Amino acid sequence: MIKRRKGLSVICMLILVNNFIFSTGSVVIAKTTDENVTEETQLENPLENKLLEESLPEPSATVNTEETLETTEEESPILEASEPSAPPEATAETQEIETVEETDQSSEVVERKQAPSNEASLDEPKSETGDFTVIGGTIGKDYTYKQNVLSFNKSGEYHVTGETYTDRIVVAATNVRLTLNNAKIDVSSNNDQPALKINQNKSATINLVGENELKSGQNCAGLQNANYTEGALVITSDGGEYQGFAGKLTAIGGKFGAGIGGGLNGNGEAIIEGGQITAIGVGGGAGIGSGNKTANDSCRVTITGGTVMATAGENGAAIGSKKVSPKSGEVKITGGTVTATSKGNESGIVCGISGNGAVTITGGSVKAVDSNSFTDSINPRPTNDSDGVELCKLIPVQSDAKVLVDGVDYKVAGPHGDDEHYYLYMTKTSHKVTVTNDSKTRTYFVDWDKENEEFEFFSFGDFEPDNITGVEYSDNELILGGDNQTYTVTMRNGIEKTEVDRIKVTGKNVTVKLDDVKIDVSSKRDQAALLIAEDASATIDLVGENELKSGLNCAGLQNNNDTENSLVITSGGGEHEGYAGKLTATGGDYAAGIGGGYQGEGMVTIHGGEITATGGDETEDGRSGGAGIGGGYKRGGKVAIAGGKITATGGKGTSNGYGGGSGIGGGYTSSGEVTITGGMIIATGDALGSGIGGGSKGSGTVTINSGQITAFGGFDSAGIGGGNYGAAKVIIKGGEITATGGKQKTGQIGGGSGIGSGIEATGEVTITGGTITATGGYENIGIGNGYNGKAGSVTITGGSVKALDHNQNPDSITPRPTSDGNNPIELYRANASSYSTGQSLKVGTKDWPIAGKHAEDDFFYLYLPKEKHVITVGEQENFIDWQNEAFAPVPTYSLMIPSEVTLTNAETATTIELTNEFHGVAGYNKQVTTRLLNGSYLVLKNQADNKKQVQSAISYQPVVLPHDSERRESILKLDAPAALDESPIQAGNYQGQLTFKTTLATEGGNP
Repeated sequence: MIKRRKGLSVICMLILVNNFIFSTGSVVIAKTTDENVTEETQLENPLENKLLEESLPEPSATVNTEETLETTEEESPILEASEPSAPPEATAETQEIETVEETDQSSEVVERKQAPSNEASLDEPKSETGDFTVIGGTIGKDYTYKQNVLSFNKSGEYHVTGETYTDRIVVAATNVRLTLNNAKIDVSSNNDQPALKINQNKSATINLVGENELKSGQNCAGLQNANYTEGALVITSDGGEYQGFAGKLTAIGGKFGAGIGGGLNGNGEAIIEGGQITAIGVGGGAGIGSGNKTANDSCRVTITGGTVMATAGENGAAIGSKKVSPKSGEVKITGGTVTATSKGNESGIVCGISGNGAVTITGGSVKAVDSNSFTDSINPRPTNDSDGVELCKLIPVQSDAKVLVDGVDYKVAGPHGDDEHYYLYMTKTSHKVTVTNDSKTRTYFVDWDKENEEFEFFSFGDFEPDNITGVEYSDNELILGGDNQTYTVTMRNGIEKTEVDRIKVTGKNVTVKLDDVKIDVSSKRDQAALLIAEDASATIDLVGENELKSGLNCAGLQNNNDTENSLVITSGGGEHEGYAGKLTATGGDYAAGIGGGYQGEGMVTIHGGEITATGGDETEDGRSGGAGIGGGYKRGGKVAIAGGKITATGGKGTSNGYGGGSGIGGGYTSSGEVTITGGMIIATGDALGSGIGGGSKGSGTVTINSGQITAFGGFDSAGIGGGNYGAAKVIIKGGEITATGGKQKTGQIGGGSGIGSGIEATGEVTITGGTITATGGYENIGIGNGYNGKAGSVTITGGSVKALDHNQNPDSITPRPTSDGNNPIELYRANASSYSTGQSLKVGTKDWPIAGKHAEDDFFYLYLPKEKHVITVGEQENFIDWQNEAFAPVPTYSLMIPSEVTLTNAETATTIELTNEFHGVAGYNKQVTTRLLNGSYLVLKNQADNKKQVQSAISYQPVVLPHDSERRESILKLDAPAALDESPIQAGNYQGQLTFKTTLATEGGNP
């Protein structure tokens, strides 16, 4: 009699549901042994909830205990949850799985483990899909499970999870997309059974999620493809993560089988697009490719991405097919990180007898290792479809980096384990390799050494350029010769500073980006750290912190081309303390910091960057130094500055104070031509050079349009203008300028002017705007000629000009200034205590250009013609006139009223006159109105008796004087006196007072 077990049908449902939940979520199932079975579930996945709800009876239903079940209680143990089929006890027929470790090329030392037989225990019920859980399709229609084989029979998308020692998967349809999610199949104990097989004329894309394992029986590949048609097997991974990579697959063939590809006597066809793949062939099978055989062997393997580690069985190829086979094959690698390790006498990557197969590599990092650890083990030699390619393993690994070869992304998937280099196959020529990630970019240049038949780094000495077009390296000189080329130059990896190498630009219109370049060749005579050749031109773009120090006779950054814009310094990238890239340039003796070398003219244009430039010194033989920026010894400098933060110091003279160059401008005995339109500049002349302008005994031509400028002259030299004994022509149109003349040289009297000429020289100064503070040197004036200078001129038509002598007395200008060369002008100190930055300053109707207030000073210093002026400082109006040899505030109008009017018995009339004292003065716009406050009558009191009064009727019209009228008048009429009451007027002296009120207002505005 067959017994029926209560609740068993419900328990069987739970086995299926739990099997699904096992792979995708967590489940808590509480069961009762009562006839009324209840289920309590806690699921993490909505799909799991839905499947469980569909599988369970209604909550209120009572399980039918009369269901027929063909088993007895003793024959059918109840399973509380589905688990992978457990391996049975070992039997005499238990098969052996090989885990091979070679000790030599001719033998295998085999570790063997016990594996279950292929027959499941009869008393263990299975779900309708065995140990697998399937999502997608319909069982019986799209896929089947029979005799431990899960077979997909129709195209579609399927998702498989589960762990098994008995079940396997077969693809029996085309265009199947099968996602393996933590699927683990080990049928290695069963001969001729592949864990996963693509049947002949069928095809599948295997999508990897999580960690998956496929281990097959003897004669089979771990993942076996019996369809030798391109695209029949594609392995990819578009979901999941495993140690930074997408899904993982470990595929191990049985004896004579490949890890992925063919079984015994089977060809290998596979495309790998992604994932972390470990493929191990056994007993002559390839890691990826064909199985073990001796004839008609062929393969077709394509790898476009992922991390692939392929290991061959004894005497097999890691990727490809055995080379003893006569048929051709093809291995194509366009991306990924591929490590192919062979055993025995085969190469890492092999395709048929040499000449029959083809290995094509156009991307990826490919490490093909033979049993002797040779890492370029490929046969036949690889090509890129047309030309031969060879291995370059010079490029260091960079974390999470993209690798580009000549601008083409090689799609490298990362390093080869702990290996510190990439393995890149390239044509036998020169290449640029760029390795870049979020933190840094490194550029390498390699070239094929024909003699040694290997790649080697281009030798650029201690430098590393990012562009080799027109580049040479010879005699410790990096030569940048490509016209219209842009080069980024850095120090070679591991080198912070070079004391042997230097840079020379020979191309035209070259851009050189200096990125943390540090060159010190100061010990080498006639060697410039960076040189612009005579016919070359360059823009030096500063990034990071750069240092250039040159040897005797050479500028730190030397320009041998004396044409305009042949050397431009700027900074379009990088930051250094709020400014873009930095440059410190120091000239050798007789040379400028930036500009000309010995007797070289300095043509320099600066648009940006933080720049510190120091000219070379005078030596013991009496030859003097160069400018900080500009000309070298005995040569002038032509410098234009439009921006940047610049500190420039002229070269020192000898210990007794002779020689020296300007901070910016000319070298010793040379003139300087300097134009400044912006920037923050501190310029100091040493020895006898000006701060900005001429060197010692050199004249200075300086034009300043804008900027914040501080200049200090050397001995007897101007802060801005000429060196000692040097004339000056200075034009200032704007900017905030502080200039200080040099003190006197030891044993002499006198010094240089703040702005103008040096000692005993002529200064020509024109100022039309700006805020200028100029202080003369010892016994010298603020602006104009230096000590004992003659002639010269100072013209001022704008700006606030504070000219101090060495005792800080203002108005120190010689010769006296004019507005046009003829009309003298004098100083007016306008109160600026209420002035705010951005407000206007006007003289009359003219905007008077300034650059703000003087430091710690509440006055503007305006030089004006000796006449009336309306000065508007912000909101404050000042009405001034030249009086008593100084400007002083004055009234803008006058009111003429008779001091005494004698009344008679008849009507008396007198004239009231209002005069505009600022009539015709520019900027004056006031209207004046005069009114009488007495009313209609004038009361007069007896001088002898105040109680006796009389009155006189008044007739008067107010006087209105517009700003454009010079004079207006009105008639005041007083009637004959009359008594205040009926009493008669007594004789006597009567007096009264008329009171007028005058209002001054802007026409159309408020008083």
